[in-house]
Amino acid sequence: MNTTDKNNARTLADYHPAFKNFSWAKAILASFRKQDKKDEESGTSGNPYKNLEKASVLQEARTFNETPINARKCIQILTKIIYMINQGEQLGQTEATEIFFAMTKLFQSKDIMLRRMIYLSIKEMSTVANDVIIVTSSLTRDMTGKEDSHRGPAMQKLYASMMQSVERYMKQTIVDKLPSVALTSSVHLMRQSPEVVKRWVNEVQEAVNNDNIMVQYHELALLYQIRRTDKHTIRKLIVIFSKTALRSPYTFVFCGLDLEFLPLHIVSVLELKTKLKDSDVGQLLHYLRIILDYSPSSRSFILGAITDFRDIRFAMVRRSTDDDDQFKYEASLKDLQNRNGYLSHHLKMFFTADRSKFGFCRLEPLPDNIRIDNRLLGIGANAMVFSCSLINGQSNEYALKISNDSVQKEVSIYQQLYADKYRIVQVHSNAFLFLHPPGRVVSKENILNNAHLIWNQIKKAHQRRILHRDIRRSNIIEIFNEKINSNEILLIDWQSSMEFGSTMKYNGTLSTASKFILEELAKNRDSSLECLPVDDCVSFMKMILLELIAEPFKVALSSEVQQGSYSGILGVYCQMKKSWKKKPPILFEVIDFLEKHRQHFNEDKLNAFLDQCLENRQSLFQLDNQQTDDNYFNQLTRQIFPS
Repeated sequence: MNTTDKNNARTLADYHPAFKNFSWAKAILASFRKQDKKDEESGTSGNPYKNLEKASVLQEARTFNETPINARKCIQILTKIIYMINQGEQLGQTEATEIFFAMTKLFQSKDIMLRRMIYLSIKEMSTVANDVIIVTSSLTRDMTGKEDSHRGPAMQKLYASMMQSVERYMKQTIVDKLPSVALTSSVHLMRQSPEVVKRWVNEVQEAVNNDNIMVQYHELALLYQIRRTDKHTIRKLIVIFSKTALRSPYTFVFCGLDLEFLPLHIVSVLELKTKLKDSDVGQLLHYLRIILDYSPSSRSFILGAITDFRDIRFAMVRRSTDDDDQFKYEASLKDLQNRNGYLSHHLKMFFTADRSKFGFCRLEPLPDNIRIDNRLLGIGANAMVFSCSLINGQSNEYALKISNDSVQKEVSIYQQLYADKYRIVQVHSNAFLFLHPPGRVVSKENILNNAHLIWNQIKKAHQRRILHRDIRRSNIIEIFNEKINSNEILLIDWQSSMEFGSTMKYNGTLSTASKFILEELAKNRDSSLECLPVDDCVSFMKMILLELIAEPFKVALSSEVQQGSYSGILGVYCQMKKSWKKKPPILFEVIDFLEKHRQHFNEDKLNAFLDQCLENRQSLFQLDNQQTDDNYFNQLTRQIFPS
């Protein structure tokens, strides 16, 4: 973490006049870390529910019958049940029904957190248990009660199983004086029964006349969900409501959702607090750093403020001039004497200053025919991917990637590799459009079953002298190709790629990086490296290995990645290999062979080796290999390098 000294701090007046009257101190911000590739690849380091046994948890569920109800204990048990279900544990119909029946007694408790856990448990088990009608009366009481925190969730769970029979009650609730609970519940129900919810459009439109600003907001949100596939109607609604004096300021978000709401278009941040403390400036700096991180690299700093309208603090985050991946944090810590004059003066300057004083450089907007939907498909260290559509009368969903740097190189690579199957169009210097319905991250099974297809894409890139340098599971998606009427596997995110023979600073994945890359980074993390095709192949093999190894190794690897410990990452791989009492799996031998002969592989030998390895991938991906498997791969290595 870099901070500025007092001499540097005085130069802040060059950015904004409000800094002239401040004394500056070093900001203690050790808790902040750049959220880059390390954060993407890291996961949680501990899991208290990891070793749950179903029989033990079901035995604990008998606690539901005890009197008085122990809310805290019951919450823990329901959490365990939900966790097991989400981890793939199967509950029998009898087991689920018994838990359902026992949960009806928990409705007697007034504990809000317990009630929420009951609703979540009902949602998870309603498709398994028999006689779900046993909870209907309890849900109906919550739905018709006066407690708003109970009404909404009860509506959602009850309507999920009895939509037709309670539709009349829902329509009546929408036109009540305060229908926000019904409106927000309907937004969720659109995912399950859209055709039923669409029949309530007249009642929903009536709610727009409500005086409550949140009701107007929720009404417009639901109306958009109902009409979202009809672009002509959406445009008509925007025109109507733009001319109508809507009371809710939140409704205007739906009338113009575009790039203005992305971090790269945020000029500054003014955070409001009830009571301002010096430590609150840390949160402001965190917000500013995220905005700067996702802003174009041409933006060198961002300035913000935090106030409780009695006091005010300014803060600034700057990119380091020596390293664009590092940030410097500065914050004001001045006590005030004339509060009223101080606030009126500096708030006025804050709101009237030119945008350039905040470090803001406006980008050109996206074309008018692109509408970004309210759904984020993915987020990386330097880019975000959104669901979007074209305003051309069609309702097709596409993927839009917006980066903090130029996307010209990535678009060029996509067109070289996939132009025969997919249309990729650059619509902005920092954004491109993938004219195909969005895919999803590939599953473990499809990685193993289609490893040869992934390798073919890597090999095709290598033939065009392109190295990917960021091969990991999250950068491989499954998409449906209408031309062949089946799913395809696609290697994406070429932002970290480089050409053969060039040297660049390494900004690819760490968890699957080759030994050479990790050792070089351990010497100097900022050094420029010349990567080779074999480094991509090592990453490819390590990605497959991470799908096969035990969970504790994944946790240990994530921890080392998060800390940026290159030697620690290498150490985890050594521990993996040593964990086998007998000979380690062949996959380890293949990785070691690639890294040992890194400098000696030419294109033909490397392709031949990987091709033949994947021809026998059923043996390659086994953790317990037979002697015949060992013989096959030993013979293969001798064929590649006889000496």
